[in-house]
Amino acid sequence: DNLDKTKLTFDTSSLKEQWEKRLNKEGYDNTSLTKFNVFKEVNPETKESYYLLVATNDDNTISTATEVFKKGDKIYLLSIDATDTNKLYMSGGTVTCTGCRYACDPKKGTDSDGSTVYYCSAGCPVNNCSKSVTQEF
Repeated sequence: DNLDKTKLTFDTSSLKEQWEKRLNKEGYDNTSLTKFNVFKEVNPETKESYYLLVATNDDNTISTATEVFKKGDKIYLLSIDATDTNKLYMSGGTVTCTGCRYACDPKKGTDSDGSTVYYCSAGCPVNNCSKSVTQEF
C-alpha cells in the first residue's frame, strides 16, 4: 500500500493533546508528541495486514499507537462520536512503548487463544523497552 496519498479523516492536534495528557497522567511528564505516522504492518501469526497510527516524541524514546482503518484513500480512527464528528474516542485503547530509540515499536499479534494482543517489538539493545496499555483492544 502506498500511504503517501492517504488522508487522515481526523485532526491530529486534538489527538496530540489527548495523548499527551494521558502520557502525563501515566508518569511521562512534559512529553511532547511531534511526529504522527500511519504504518501498514502484518500480524506475524495471522498474516493479516493492519494499520497503526503511531505518535512519537522528538528523540523516539516514546511511541504511542492505536489501530486505525484504511478505506480507499482515507484513514479512520476506531470510533468517532456519531453526534459530534470533532470528538475523537479511542474506544480500542492505546499501547505505549518506551525506553529505546530504534526498536521497541508498537505491534499487533495474536495470543495462543486467538485473542488480539499488542506488544513492543524486540531489538532494544539495552533491554529497557517497556509497555503500557490504556485499555485492551
